Amino acid sequence: MKILTKIPNTVSQDYATEQFNMCLYPLPGNVLSEVTRNLLPGLTVCLFSGGHRLPFVSKYIEPKMFSHTKVTWQPQTIFVDPSNTDLLFYSLKKIAATNILILNTNIFIQYRAWQQISKDLDVYKKYTSRVIASLPIERFDFNRLKYTAQDITALLGGVLIDNTVIICR
Repeated sequence: MKILTKIPNTVSQDYATEQFNMCLYPLPGNVLSEVTRNLLPGLTVCLFSGGHRLPFVSKYIEPKMFSHTKVTWQPQTIFVDPSNTDLLFYSLKKIAATNILILNTNIFIQYRAWQQISKDLDVYKKYTSRVIASLPIERFDFNRLKYTAQDITALLGGVLIDNTVIICR
């Protein structure tokens, strides 16, 4: 089969910025307050959460594919391909943070089942003392006929604030 057109391997800065902003869900102030309240003293890493919108003094790991967007990145932002888990976990191990934050990001949630999200949080827990994740309740998969939002929140071991499950492990 002959390929008639070549697909460009780069995208415009405007398009990349728009796509990145679509990956981030709004972060209510009550949720941000609860996350801040649960932080342990020490270094914090914000993982794929849109560091440009967060008030934390921390290191930020953002998706490499969005490094050229029009976003004003925080000074200590590291860019890693989210699918390269070896490099991601190596970076987390080298940073040796006390807290890992995953806040309202589609890059982590990806409308996966709540059981898979729980397993993934356990993997991140190996690299830190505390993992805090905030997940909009309508953005991950669970049987809404069988479970209520409060049931899923309890199964994940979190609290429900403004339709956002906050998990602290």
